[in-house]
Amino acid sequence: MGKPGHVSRKGVGELWGEAKTEKVLLALTLTGKNRLDEMVEMLKAQGDENISRSELVERFARGVFDLPEFSQEDRNNLGKP
Repeated sequence: MGKPGHVSRKGVGELWGEAKTEKVLLALTLTGKNRLDEMVEMLKAQGDENISRSELVERFARGVFDLPEFSQEDRNNLGKP
């Protein structure tokens, strides 16, 4: 997704000054995918029209959003019902 009113050109970065040329396959649980979609919709509702799943992952990777701190107990319980 590019900037509104701007024609995208292959190989030219729009939002980050560099082209998104790396294809990455992410495997998520249905819950993870749904949560990612919810986050995208929440940001769109707040006026961020340039957001997509891919852009949300990009922003996490670039440190735009802070990731929560997990305690050791939380880490030990990851994946447990």
